[in-house]
Formats: sequence, structure tokens, C-alpha cells
Amino acid sequence: MIKGFWGGGVRTAFTFMAFLLAFSGIAFLAVYYFYVLSLYRERDVSEAYEDYFISRKIRFWNRYQNLYVIPGRIYSTVSERPSFFGRENVFPPEKDSDGLEIRDLVPLRFKLYSCSESYSLKIRVFNDRPGHLDLLAGKQSYESVLEIPGVNEVLFPVPAEELSCVPGDTLELFLRTQHPVKVLSVGFVR
Repeated sequence: MIKGFWGGGVRTAFTFMAFLLAFSGIAFLAVYYFYVLSLYRERDVSEAYEDYFISRKIRFWNRYQNLYVIPGRIYSTVSERPSFFGRENVFPPEKDSDGLEIRDLVPLRFKLYSCSESYSLKIRVFNDRPGHLDLLAGKQSYESVLEIPGVNEVLFPVPAEELSCVPGDTLELFLRTQHPVKVLSVGFVR
């Protein structure tokens, strides 16, 4: 006959092994749980990833862009999804040939490599009725009246003092519209 630990028999040995296995599993899960919590507290992810997945501030995530906007480049919202549009009041196109539909107040979150110059926000929109489109930059408000329904191109000046930024800091401008409009392209030009 086989004797278990300290003369308790086979049944006691199996009970002890099951208890040891269960305790090891619980200890492993507890260590893993604390490891995951430490990863959450000390995240090492890009700001674009954090704005999209964690704090849910932007509508689209472009893993290669990292919120930087290249001055002079016009981003087509028909063929691509610029990551600097905020999540609120931005709706993806219903068809492939439409642009992003924006309503009410829409934040634009982006970064610039250089903040020493004045830029202009160049935006091409399609509106189905007359209205206005405003840009809120810092304490300034710039208004553009969209009198003719159809495709309109608007150039909003954004002085360097209104940006008040440090290169690499995240900036936030706001577009405000009276009626829903479709943004066909957007970009920053010098």
C-alpha cells in the first residue's frame, strides 16, 4: 500500500496536490492582474492611439500619422479619413463619393512641427442650403458665409499668436456649422 504525505494515504496526497495546484493558479492570476494594472497606469502608447481608443476624443485613428499635420498637404475626406477630426458631431460618409458630414461644433485635434508661422485652414465643403461655417481659434472667431449651395472652398486665417503652441503640443480648433455640411477636403496651408 502506498503511503501519502505523513502517513495520510493517497487521498490526502491528492487533496494536498489539488490544493497546491489551485493556490498556484490563484497566485498566478493575481500576479497577472497586478501586471495588467501596472501597464494601464504606465501606458507607453502614442497620443493618437490614446485619443482614439482610451479617451475616445478623435473619430478616426491613423496609426502612421500620430496627430501631426503637414502644412501644405490637403487631406481628402472622400478617399481617406484624417485622424484629427473629433468624435463629436462627425459622421462617416454614406457613399464612397461623399465627404465627412459635420454638424454643430466639431473639434480638430492636431500637432504642428513648427508654430512660428501663421497658417490658414483650407476647407472644401458641400452644403445643400445657405448657411455659415465658423472657425474658433483660441479667443478669436472667424466666420464664412456659405451663400451658394454646392461646393464651396473656405480659407480661414489662423495667426501664430492664436495657436499659442509649443511644437509637438496638441492643439485644438473648433469648426461650427449652422446646418450639416459635408467636408470634402481639409488642410493647413502657409
